[in-house]
Amino acid sequence: MLNTGVRTEADYAFHLLGEYTTNPSVSLKTSSIIGLGLAYAGSHREDILPLLLPHVVDDGVSMEIASLSALALGFIFVGSQHGEISETILQTLMDKSERGDKSLDEKWARFMTLGLGLLYLGKFFKFFRSLSQLLTVFRSSRRFRCNNRDLESH
Repeated sequence: MLNTGVRTEADYAFHLLGEYTTNPSVSLKTSSIIGLGLAYAGSHREDILPLLLPHVVDDGVSMEIASLSALALGFIFVGSQHGEISETILQTLMDKSERGDKSLDEKWARFMTLGLGLLYLGKFFKFFRSLSQLLTVFRSSRRFRCNNRDLESH
């Protein structure tokens, strides 16, 4: 939190937190992921992408890690409509849905969709394509019940 919005050549947050994104300890990993998201919020720094994006697609990590990585990417690339990130998040959600993965029913799945939404913050009309794909994923999920009347009213 001390490095939020601070830009220096030393780049302390990147070097201190970056190495913990692969730590086997879940608490250290989640803390470093969220720390990177907060420290570089709105910066659109491409060099952070390789630290976080692999966690989104990795089936070996929990939905908590994958979703917090997507959320941190949303913080960092807010409003950018970053194609690679949004495609990765959508593809991960669709793959999990097709497999009937129960992790989509966890509370953490909402953070993954929030990360996707942050990428399109302020760009709502450009989000329609992604939104239609996302709705097909979650129509089958119990936690994400949405009917067309709710969408048409907005």
